[in-house]
Amino acid sequence: MANGVAEPKSTDKQVKVAVVGGGIVGCVTALGLLKRGISVKLYEQARSFREIGAGLAFTTNAQTCIKLTDPDVLAALKAVSTKNELAYYTYMDGYHAQSDDPKDMSEKELFRLFAGKAGFDDCYRALFLDELVKFIPEGVVEFQKRLHSHRLEVTTRKQLP
Repeated sequence: MANGVAEPKSTDKQVKVAVVGGGIVGCVTALGLLKRGISVKLYEQARSFREIGAGLAFTTNAQTCIKLTDPDVLAALKAVSTKNELAYYTYMDGYHAQSDDPKDMSEKELFRLFAGKAGFDDCYRALFLDELVKFIPEGVVEFQKRLHSHRLEVTTRKQLP
């Protein structure tokens, strides 16, 4: 196991997976498959990894799922996240003005999501992606590749070991 990545199983019937998109979900999927010894090729249409500047929040349950996928992914999150110990994640309406006064910056609460007793961790999406790509082995990613079409072939179902 090199760099926490299991060596692909060497059989003629080896499963090979193509992951389309080098965003957070694509990288996490690739890392989880690699951790289980599955051959992966990650295709990204951009020239390099890049991400939009949005914020993300991860509840305790989400972090448990991330750890089960690959502990390195959780380490990447922890490296760039801030602990928010509030028990609720609050969604606000920042789009519709609450009054006619242009100086009034108040927002209406839409709803709250219980984040658990431990609260949640939040991070800047671009920083999380930067941490994730550090765990992807060389040769797994191909840049400037775009999916133009796909064909679904019906075959017998196979269960992974």
